[in-house]
Amino acid sequence: MSHISKNQLSQKSCRRLFSELVKIVSPKNVNSAKYILGDLFTETEKIMLAKRLAAILMIAEKVSLYKIATRLKLSTSTVDRMRKNYAEGAYDELLKELHKKKIEKEKLWELIELIARAGMPSRGKHRWKTLL
Repeated sequence: MSHISKNQLSQKSCRRLFSELVKIVSPKNVNSAKYILGDLFTETEKIMLAKRLAAILMIAEKVSLYKIATRLKLSTSTVDRMRKNYAEGAYDELLKELHKKKIEKEKLWELIELIARAGMPSRGKHRWKTLL
């Protein structure tokens, strides 16, 4: 679980730091951004962000709260809070950017399925073939 210091930064300092982070992470080269984010976030934080993105996408697709919670192994209260935020327009810019980039929905759903399986191979006849 992430730990946040009890010593709070001012809102102004937080905004400036976040602004600088955005400048650093938004280079023209995608690989560069991948390495920067890879260095910056722990494995736990990467999983948390991936689950959060997956939940937002599932909420936008009107998937049930229960299905989101069970698939992504999130609490129903977390998903419910995210659904309320979605209803208030909290993720509009994110969804607009994803739509602008024309990210294929199929690829996103494959990613969500991978997250739900926790990296395990797909179910079925050839499930373990990838491990041989």
